[in-house]
Amino acid sequence: MTIELDYLNDRKGKIRAVQIPTVDWQKILRKVRKYKQTLRLKSDIEEAMNEVAIIKKTKGHKQSLIEFLNEI
Repeated sequence: MTIELDYLNDRKGKIRAVQIPTVDWQKILRKVRKYKQTLRLKSDIEEAMNEVAIIKKTKGHKQSLIEFLNEI
């Protein structure tokens, strides 16, 4: 994706801000939301796998599917 950027400089020529078209900004926001959802899902799966490993090691209480669904 190519984005047209406009730079805002101060009197000394130092870049102080960058402007992008709103259409491009919306595309970026959509991608960020998708990445956040993916990261959240990955984190949830990792947590579940860690819990399974703990249960296997300690031979702790295994939650049934009904118990799990009742928690939701």
